[in-house]
Amino acid sequence: MASLLSVSTMTLGDAALFYAKQGLPVFSCSGKRPCVSGGFKSATNDLNQITQWWQQFPQANIGSPTGANSFVLDIDPPHGEESLALLESQNSPLPETLTQRTGSGGRHLFFIQPADVEIRNSASKIGKGLDIRGTGGYIILPPSVHASGNSYQWINEYSPAEAPAWLVELILDGSASNSQANQPACPIPTEVRERTP
Repeated sequence: MASLLSVSTMTLGDAALFYAKQGLPVFSCSGKRPCVSGGFKSATNDLNQITQWWQQFPQANIGSPTGANSFVLDIDPPHGEESLALLESQNSPLPETLTQRTGSGGRHLFFIQPADVEIRNSASKIGKGLDIRGTGGYIILPPSVHASGNSYQWINEYSPAEAPAWLVELILDGSASNSQANQPACPIPTEVRERTP
């Protein structure tokens, strides 16, 4: 049976279908930008639609909205890990949770979306190099390829944990309307189009 860690051996299209079968809506991207009309709002679990998208653009990256069931702490190099270590020393260590390595060498930490609050997007509001992807946002999933040429990879297969109260409070105090929702659809780069049969 396929697992999150096994997606590194899949084609992008097969990985997109795998996520959809797990109940995770996806959409195609060029780099980090949506390549479907409507952006992340077009994300779907419809296997036929997903198959069509990746048959058309086999090298498209895999995007997935955040905010419905989980939000993501995006730890960006070169300052994110240092900022997070400082916050943990001032509060408490974050719990072990579902984590992926980003193509830039950072990390995405997945946490359960709290039932009584709305976690929205923010960039470096809680610390330098620490972004939040929640309602109105999305992330790129493995085995998508970063502009650097490095692939996104799952580090573990834990279930998303509940975020500690201190993290939620920091996010709510520092959140801003920084939505990715209205980014326009974009074409697949020329080098990808040339590889499309």
